[in-house]
Amino acid sequence: MRTEIKEDFAKVSDKTEEKGLSAFGASLAILSTIIGGGVVGLPYSFYQTGIPLGVFSNIVFAFLTFYSCVLYLKARNMVGSYVQ
Repeated sequence: MRTEIKEDFAKVSDKTEEKGLSAFGASLAILSTIIGGGVVGLPYSFYQTGIPLGVFSNIVFAFLTFYSCVLYLKARNMVGSYVQ
């Protein structure tokens, strides 16, 4: 039984080939992690909503993000120990 498992594992491991990223692919992966999907999707959202509504909604969401950060900092100061 144990030899059968080893043989099956050898068959599977022979079929799998490790494929790595190229330098360009790795650079794009790191860039997309840093920038995030939201920034990449902004041109499409502007295209769908139009420039005036796109700019307006961007300003509104920036304000909401800033306000939520302010609320977080106020709540953190109210707690006895710092939560991170």
